[in-house]
Parts: sequence; structure tokens; C-alpha cells
Amino acid sequence: MNTRQWNLKYIKWLSAEEMNEATKKWISELEFIRDEQQFFDNLLAKLPNEKIIYSYCYVRNLTVELGDLEKENELLLKVALTHKNKLDILLDGFNQIEQEQTCKEFHLELLEAISMFLIKHKEVKKDIFKISKTNLKDQKKKPLINSKS
Repeated sequence: MNTRQWNLKYIKWLSAEEMNEATKKWISELEFIRDEQQFFDNLLAKLPNEKIIYSYCYVRNLTVELGDLEKENELLLKVALTHKNKLDILLDGFNQIEQEQTCKEFHLELLEAISMFLIKHKEVKKDIFKISKTNLKDQKKKPLINSKS
């Protein structure tokens, strides 16, 4: 069964309240990822260049990819906030079938966009941890204090 077809059936049954709760969860997750990405920026910037086992180009490409993801995260966050505001209007109690259908269709598109973003973010995150782990192992091999006692 096609994923999009399944999602359409899923979205058909969502109420405005359920979409609003899902959107709040996405916003929270995207805000956390924003902070996480700042941490990764600092982590990559503080890696000692001369000790990196990976090539400089690999780390540079990873830094650029992280920057692209930061921009995408900000865009998705703005879109999710706008979507949440539209859902808040639907929750006012008036029966607005056309607007609700439009919101459901947009909710599906946003669901797919955020899902793809999270997959990309997870891959970059895994690569950053791999580099950091290797770098820390390399640093542990060297003594912290070079003294003859």
C-alpha cells in the first residue's frame, strides 16, 4: 500500500483538535532541534582540526549540510506555527467544512515535509556523533599531563 494513500485515509479521520495537537508536537520538536543544531554547530567548530581523523572536506560538507538543515528547520517551524494559527481558528466552534478540508490537505503535506526533514536530521546527527566519538577516542590516547614525577 502506498504511504501517501495510507496517510490520506488517516488524515480523513482527523479532527481539528487532533491536527492541532499534532502540530503543537511538531513545533515543540522543531524548537528542540533548533537548540540541538546550535549545539552541533559549536561541537563541530571546536573539533581540533589537526586531530580530526576524517578529512577536512567531510567535516566541511557536514557543516554546510547542518546549515541547510537549520534553514529548513526555521522554515518548517514558521509554516507549522502558521498552520497552528489556522487550526486555532477552526477550533472556534463554527462548522467550516471547506477550511477544514484545506487544513487537512495542508496537514498531510506538512506531515510529509517534517517526516523527511527528521530523517535527514537524524542522518546528519549520526554522522556528527560518529566524528565526535572518533575524535574523543583519539584524545583519550594522549596523556592529559606530561609530567615526570
